[in-house]
Amino acid sequence: MKKIFVKGIILKEKLKGRLKEKLDDKKGSFYTDNAMQIIIAIVLGGLLLAGLYSVYKDTLIPTLQQKLRDMLNYTK
Repeated sequence: MKKIFVKGIILKEKLKGRLKEKLDDKKGSFYTDNAMQIIIAIVLGGLLLAGLYSVYKDTLIPTLQQKLRDMLNYTK
């Protein structure tokens, strides 16, 4: 039983050392990767919104305005 307990303590210390190494890593690759992903997402989102706005502005809004005018025009 004592052997298992000692092995558990040794394993815990090894894992603790690995975790400490990962947390002390100052490479910054994680931050640059995330920053690039965020920038790409913002650019693609902006392009998507610009495309949707152009579709709505050119085709849907004029049609909708004309239908509303026709619907609310009681003088006919």
